Amino acid sequence: MESESESKKRFFGLSSVIFVLGMVSLLMDLSSQMIVPILLLYLTSVLHVQVGAVGIIEGIAETRQVF
Repeated sequence: MESESESKKRFFGLSSVIFVLGMVSLLMDLSSQMIVPILLLYLTSVLHVQVGAVGIIEGIAETRQVF
């Protein structure tokens, strides 16, 4: 049986640990989605990588996400 202090540590029906882990996962996903356009600009403008090579890199990245 849960003690009184444990029952108060709930957010949206979830325990505080599960809620915090979900928020961390959400923020990590958002940050990884935000870095992709910046990375492409960095590759092409600073490192002078050709657009075809960037396409190959993106294709490999997309393939890795599926598997």
